[in-house]
Amino acid sequence: MTALNELDVQINYRLLEDLKASDNRYRTFLNNLPDIVFSLDQQHCITYVNSAFETHLHYTQDDCLGKPLIQFISKEDQANFTATLDTHTTAINSSFKFISKTGSLRDMELHPSILETEGLTGLLIDVTERNQLATLSRESQKRLAKLIETTEDGIWDWNLHTNTVDYSDRWKAMLGYEVYEIGTALTEWSNRVHPDDLDVALKAHQDYFEGTTANYECLIRMLHKDGSWKWILTRGIMPDHDDKAPSSIIGIHTDVTPIKLAEEQLKKTEQTLITILNDHPDGIICINELQNVHFVNDTYSKITGNSHEIFINSSLHDLTSQLLIKYNDENLLINALTSSEPSELLLKSRHNSTTIKLIISTCQNDYINKILYFRDISSEYEVDRMKSEFLATAAHELRTPMASIYGFSELLLNNEYDKAMTVDIVSTIHEQAKALTYMINDLLDLARIEARMGKNFIMKEQPIKAVIEQAIKACEGFAGSERIFFQHSNALPKLVFDATKINQALCNIMSNACKYSPEHSPIDVTIKQRHLGKNFYIGIQIRDQGMGMTSEQSKHLFDRFWRADLSGLIAGTGLGMSIVKEIIDAHHGQIEVVSQPEQGTAITVWLPKITQDHVNIPPLNEPNKPILTNPNLHAHATILLNEIYDNLFNNQYISTHQLTTLQAGLDESKQDAFQLFNAAVKNYDYSAALFLIENLK
Repeated sequence: MTALNELDVQINYRLLEDLKASDNRYRTFLNNLPDIVFSLDQQHCITYVNSAFETHLHYTQDDCLGKPLIQFISKEDQANFTATLDTHTTAINSSFKFISKTGSLRDMELHPSILETEGLTGLLIDVTERNQLATLSRESQKRLAKLIETTEDGIWDWNLHTNTVDYSDRWKAMLGYEVYEIGTALTEWSNRVHPDDLDVALKAHQDYFEGTTANYECLIRMLHKDGSWKWILTRGIMPDHDDKAPSSIIGIHTDVTPIKLAEEQLKKTEQTLITILNDHPDGIICINELQNVHFVNDTYSKITGNSHEIFINSSLHDLTSQLLIKYNDENLLINALTSSEPSELLLKSRHNSTTIKLIISTCQNDYINKILYFRDISSEYEVDRMKSEFLATAAHELRTPMASIYGFSELLLNNEYDKAMTVDIVSTIHEQAKALTYMINDLLDLARIEARMGKNFIMKEQPIKAVIEQAIKACEGFAGSERIFFQHSNALPKLVFDATKINQALCNIMSNACKYSPEHSPIDVTIKQRHLGKNFYIGIQIRDQGMGMTSEQSKHLFDRFWRADLSGLIAGTGLGMSIVKEIIDAHHGQIEVVSQPEQGTAITVWLPKITQDHVNIPPLNEPNKPILTNPNLHAHATILLNEIYDNLFNNQYISTHQLTTLQAGLDESKQDAFQLFNAAVKNYDYSAALFLIENLK
């Protein structure tokens, strides 16, 4: 070998070593790349892959060299992958799903970089995570768009650098505007804020910007396009709040007008219920779950004489101690108040004759534990006493004529008498039957008047003189002629009244005057007149010179079953003056009584001088009550109220027309009470409606 050849060999050897070193550096570089580098032959079989192929797809070089690359691609993408290679498109980066050795799918983005006749060299970049994030982002954007589309809230985005605001379509619609009618200026918001609320909103902004509050929130009123005010709850947050120069604040507007209106209605209803409870005839105390007094109505103070303010928030034990000072039955009271069961008991005053019925009701809720009802039944005891008295008197009065009728009729059945004796016995039977009929008629009259409340009266405009004379003539049959003296002028006005009922009332008064005065003493009937404001009244006074009454007795004159004479020597049932009062009340009149023992009694019946179109006259004992501006309407409401009462009592249907007409005829002060009554009727709760209707009278 020549020196020249030896030199060539050395040079070639060095070049080969350099080439090997370069190849090793190249392969080391490729194997350290995060992306897959590959080479394919003309049949698209793998001739080279770097170590990233194993990193991403878990295949070794032995698993993949010499095999078609399409073998590692999912069937859905194989056709597109082959088409991409066949068209020799090197500029398009396409993504395909590769199947890893573990069976999972990986998204690979193809970057063919060298396209030669011998094959293809390129990159595969794993974009699985990127695609997943992109998918999640698109789905989040869709959900956000859907949420914005379906939400009832308005969204706003305030750019703090440009001081402009992007208002959502819903934000604009909430105030009644179309999308194009509101721009991006901040004044689109501030000019619509209620003047009284603008400072509140700006102060909330400032506090949030300065870090005084954790978030921005305030309740304001904003002007609607139709001129009304909407209550808006506005809330916001700065996404880059921690930055020194935050760029924006985003937030929402929520229309809370229905909630605010409901709150106001709730307060109004609560006040109405408190008013109703305070006007309730029973004293009411509510005990909460902590066994403390939560509510006491005004009636409790009136019944017991204790100021209700001192009991609020006091314990049940303190309340019990206060009650024991006034009432007896200590053990019963303590047991009833501490028991978890409902109960009733009577409390008798230690100091007077007052009797209270205590009704304890338990409640199934988380706040009110018990409700105590204090009902003054002292008058009921008195009524029971009077009823017993009446039953004894009525039994005696009924027994006497019945005994006569029975005895004399038995005589006629068992014996034969001459004509004169027979007529005498029959006359006695007739008189006793008539007395019995009068007594029963009195009871029926009183019952009818109470039940109908005067609605069946035949009210006509007519002279009063003829009725007075008719009553005098009727009474002269048992009082004696020329005993009742009627003093009057011939020019008596016409009045609106039921002639039969007024005649009955006058006869009852005259009958009492005759029975309770000496046999031949005169009974004077006189006519009086009186003005009350713009109203004119006619008075019919009946004065006797009989036994008279004390002031205490006069208080009971119109009590049912009460009689001034308890000896039983003077006939009567104690119902006559009760009937008189019911009749005169139905005529919007009044009865005035002046009496002195042993000096006689003067009873004056006052009737208003009105026409048939004006039947609602204020009573005489209310001189300061204003005259109704539309008495015709209010009178109709009174009649309608009575009709509705009857329907409720008989569980009959109440029409919408009746309710609408009734509401129109009520004073403004009665409208809240009407709403509660109307709700009870609509819910067919007629028991509650019967209770609430009392507040409309």
